[in-house]
Amino acid sequence: GPYDAAKACIARIPRIKELNIGVGKIADNTGKVNVTDGGTGNFISQGTTDFFFNVLYGMGVSVTDLTSDQQADVTFIASAGVKGSMRTPSFIVRGSVTALDFAEQSNVGELSLYGFGPKTRAYNAVGRMDVRLVTLPGGKLPSNIEVATSSVFKQFLAVETETGFGSFIGSGPGLTFASFRFGESMREPMQYTMGFMVDYAAGDMILQLLQKEGDAGQRNAAEQCRALLGAPSPSVTQVAEAK
Repeated sequence: GPYDAAKACIARIPRIKELNIGVGKIADNTGKVNVTDGGTGNFISQGTTDFFFNVLYGMGVSVTDLTSDQQADVTFIASAGVKGSMRTPSFIVRGSVTALDFAEQSNVGELSLYGFGPKTRAYNAVGRMDVRLVTLPGGKLPSNIEVATSSVFKQFLAVETETGFGSFIGSGPGLTFASFRFGESMREPMQYTMGFMVDYAAGDMILQLLQKEGDAGQRNAAEQCRALLGAPSPSVTQVAEAK
């Protein structure tokens, strides 16, 4: 992916091994449902929470499941000071996929002469994800404090082309209409590129945290990783910074 070098850089910062971050459910709040062909699925992947687990773990962070099934138990243990084998996280990732819509403008072209001609159709969809890193009870900071936020915006493109030929063949009772169509479709997969959005958002929030809390050496290391993370990839744009 486009952010592999930045993630590897972050993993080499010593403070990463000390971080324990919980991941809550990153829900699809777009309201967009795929109803084509009788289906009732969502356009956006419902695995965004799992993306965050894997990305943070891959960077060397200790990750705790704080989805709805686990969050109440972990929060109770942290706030009550219960001793045990569970290491409670200091932060939690919260947020959702907040927007998905199809752009108002699309391009359609068709030319036919004696039944022969090309057709072209292009359209795009726009998605956005908003996430934040929030403190939990048991850490050095008061709970429910936002320490980093990240919003990423993605444009998904699709182009369909077709060419064909249609004509009457023969005469009299044997007259037959023959039609031939050839085409191709290129669509950027939303589920696949959603993973790149998570890569960027996770790296962005971790670097914000490291640049805020660390000494000069840690901040310098984070700055080097920030240069590798860079601006989001073409068609992905960061629209919010840390508060």
